[in-house]
Amino acid sequence: HGMKWIQFIDSGGQLQYHDILPLFIQDPIVTIFALNLSEELSHHPTIEYYGADGKPVSRPYQSSLSHKQILQHGLGAVHSRDAHPMIAIVGTHRDVEERCTESRKEKEQQLQTLLDPNHFHVLYNGEGMNKVIFAVNCQSPGAEDRHIASLLKANILSKCSKKLTKLPLAWFGLESQLRMSSHDGMLSLSECIQLAERVYIKESALFAALHHLVHHNLFLYYPEVLPQTVFCDPQVVLTKVTELVEYYHKILCNPEE
Repeated sequence: HGMKWIQFIDSGGQLQYHDILPLFIQDPIVTIFALNLSEELSHHPTIEYYGADGKPVSRPYQSSLSHKQILQHGLGAVHSRDAHPMIAIVGTHRDVEERCTESRKEKEQQLQTLLDPNHFHVLYNGEGMNKVIFAVNCQSPGAEDRHIASLLKANILSKCSKKLTKLPLAWFGLESQLRMSSHDGMLSLSECIQLAERVYIKESALFAALHHLVHHNLFLYYPEVLPQTVFCDPQVVLTKVTELVEYYHKILCNPEE
């Protein structure tokens, strides 16, 4: 009925995630990188891992790479799976941006050298091609921040409209049934078959619907290694991957424990 919505999948921004993300996220419409505006692009940030409970799971340490180098690595990982990916840059900490000795304009100029239009389709903040940063205050968002967010949303939706796909109406019902019935974001294949019958989808047609849901990053399904499990929320898998990275890093930081 003309409704449009955007699904966001969150992940860590550390280098450890850059190379594994393409294994879980297929053909994203846009990849959004967050950038701390209160620090220079040449600054080497402090890295600290947090568990699901919000508590730190490792000792803080200074990254061997700068913000700019980390972003460059992330862009390379995205570009390795897509010849011309769509990229957006969100600048956080706008409320304390004055702490930085580097102006936003200087950041913009440096980012332009990384975002080669021959390799990336960049979403720009406003008219022209001189502003790539969507600057917001995430801690206490106000009217200006909501306006910037609406600009980014409109920008993304305008690009999504070019990739509309006609689908059987029953597939929308199937997606809703599977999501509402999932246990911690997962279902067994037999449960999916039973739920599909409620919206009059035969078992033979279920796999075509699953292929669609997987292709659009709505679900994850690995028939070669986990044929009996369907992940109804990609965030569940990414959260588990995050926990593995955190656990591995904790072991490295605390080898005697």
